[in-house]
Amino acid sequence: ILLISVWMVFMPAKESVSAGYLLFWLIALYIGYTMLAIAHQSWGAELSQSYDDRSRLFGWREVFVIAGMTIVLAIPAALELSGYSHQQDKVASMGWFCLILFPILALPTLLVVPDSQAISPTRLAIKQQFHLIVNNRLMWRLLAADFASGFGTAVSGALYIFVASTYFRLPEHASIALLFYFMASFLAMPMWLKLAYKIGKDVALKIALLYGAAVNILLLPIAEAGNIFILWGFTLTYGIAFGAAPTLLRSMMADLTDQDELHSGEKRSGMFFALLTTTNKLGAAIAVGTSFAILELAFNFIPG
Repeated sequence: ILLISVWMVFMPAKESVSAGYLLFWLIALYIGYTMLAIAHQSWGAELSQSYDDRSRLFGWREVFVIAGMTIVLAIPAALELSGYSHQQDKVASMGWFCLILFPILALPTLLVVPDSQAISPTRLAIKQQFHLIVNNRLMWRLLAADFASGFGTAVSGALYIFVASTYFRLPEHASIALLFYFMASFLAMPMWLKLAYKIGKDVALKIALLYGAAVNILLLPIAEAGNIFILWGFTLTYGIAFGAAPTLLRSMMADLTDQDELHSGEKRSGMFFALLTTTNKLGAAIAVGTSFAILELAFNFIPG
């Protein structure tokens, strides 16, 4: 589903493109990606029973996620420097990146990484399972934190191009500054992992989120139109916190699946990570619509 959707979205035939075509294949793309993300995250939760090892597993997962995002962003920039200025070629290059690397990286993982097939001695009735989920306060608190984190990240992502082009008035440097953002996140991940080992995942998460908020509060007011160094400084310092929340929240959810297994007698990591993926996507979806509506209604902002 994912490979076919990537082909249809990134390399469509010009004569077949329409609003309905784009909507259908974007939905298919997200279905394929969601299936992959839930399986991958819940699989990682079962690879280790150690509190700190789970932080390490999800930390390295996030490192490679950020590395992939950085490479994808760098490909169009490299094509532009080489003289390929056609927008469709740059979009297609990102599609080819996915189509080539997905099978190359997925097949060795499926063949080499163990996947334990745990068989539960007893199965709870659906009503009992539902009762355990509804009354799991720690899970709901974690889902609320993931919703808020996804909301904040999506607001930043949706408004970044306007911040760079309208606030800083440097639209031509927006792509390079975004690369700095992901590079800073990539380099900062080991620091967040070490912090989580030392003071705990929950405290490290609070520090990361407070740091991100502080960067926005302190740096945006001193922004100057045309000052590229402040733009680069903003994206570099803000990017440091980007990978902390996804890593620590997923590692903490993996710990919660152990607690649930003690009460239910079943491994249900897939369900827990499905809920986590849902709240993150819900927060991101609401954030985009809300932020644009506030810009238009409260600030009368019109792009361009």
